Amino acid sequence: MTETDVLLVGFGFSTTPLLRELDLSGVECTIVSEKDGSIWAALTRSGGLDFDLVSSYYTSFYTFDLVEDFSEDRYPTAREFYDMQLRYFRTYQDRIIDDRVTLIENKRDHSIVHTRSGERFKARHVVISTAYRRLVVESLTTFDTSIRNQTVVFDTIGDSANLLISKLVTGDNRIVVLQNGFLPLDKMIYLGDTPSTVDQLEAHQMARSFPRLYAAVINFNFVPMYKVVPNFKPIAAFMALVRAVQNVLGRVFTPENFHVPFGDTRRVIAADRPPKPVVPNGIIAIKYWPIDTYARQFSADLPERIREGFLLNDLPFFVSEGLVELRSKAATKVDEASRTIECDWEVVHYDHLIKGDLEMPRLPRITREQDGHAVDYEYVYRENYLGVIPRALRNVYLLGSRVRSRAASRASPRCSHC
Repeated sequence: MTETDVLLVGFGFSTTPLLRELDLSGVECTIVSEKDGSIWAALTRSGGLDFDLVSSYYTSFYTFDLVEDFSEDRYPTAREFYDMQLRYFRTYQDRIIDDRVTLIENKRDHSIVHTRSGERFKARHVVISTAYRRLVVESLTTFDTSIRNQTVVFDTIGDSANLLISKLVTGDNRIVVLQNGFLPLDKMIYLGDTPSTVDQLEAHQMARSFPRLYAAVINFNFVPMYKVVPNFKPIAAFMALVRAVQNVLGRVFTPENFHVPFGDTRRVIAADRPPKPVVPNGIIAIKYWPIDTYARQFSADLPERIREGFLLNDLPFFVSEGLVELRSKAATKVDEASRTIECDWEVVHYDHLIKGDLEMPRLPRITREQDGHAVDYEYVYRENYLGVIPRALRNVYLLGSRVRSRAASRASPRCSHC
């Protein structure tokens, strides 16, 4: 059995800063990771690195990279991002054991880690960084987006689904999206001739001081007025007037807000869940390229930029042009046996159903000691301090696993930027 101070399970984007700090501190570290086990490696094998990120260069690369090489903020391509990861992989590859962890036995002051090859490690601390699993993410590597003249139903919405849609619209496919409301965010905002990515605005900074104002501004025409002003319950006619004023103000001040022209994307906020200093409960946010901004950014060398991975990603435009149909998820019945959906007395036969679910950590099996016996550890979002330190485990830490269980997602606000 090999002994080590720190055993790192999985090598990826979130582990490099930790490795740098461990090296600077002189702490012994062992890395166990499958060489081709990441989603980025899978996308490379399937030819799927043909898109740009939904997070800007400023927020997607390490601070130490920005210090050495930074000219302007922009949205990098997936290939650029993966090349950066490979660069650091080559830096640490001699220290990486190409294997998969199958079991972690968590003891009081150490853990015994088992691998697929049969090797065992005794580690004082274990850091798990194996990303998460989600059905729609798996579809990115397995679904054939070159299909033509077929009907594809999404029962999920988000950046991953939006990426698939951006490819499927080119094949004369009928695309139906079942959703409960979402908030599109323009990827690039112009102040005169100066472009800025939405990542730089950091509007959330006002949430602590002005929580109700933030809840209203971040989603103009979404939060009912009587939810913003406490104990204010006007009559229905007055509320209709308020909504009409919100529509007008929304078109003037937030024309990019999808909820203004497409009212059926609005999600109703439950009366017992008033807005808090975060995005209101249940909103899914996606970032997209408005077609006019896309042309402004890329028209000079469009074929080359498309080859680099800058695909038109304008869901509001796709909807307005009839290329994508929005349906209420709550009001739609899905029959997988007959491959149909039924909504508003219309039955639609589909060829493909792309399903979504809640993201969950892709953890190996972990056991812990309880009353003298070994019991399996079950991940629960609320039982992890900052999503990193599990209450039930000792000296085990989770990186990149700030996701929610089903119960937690129903009970508290959630915003998805995938």
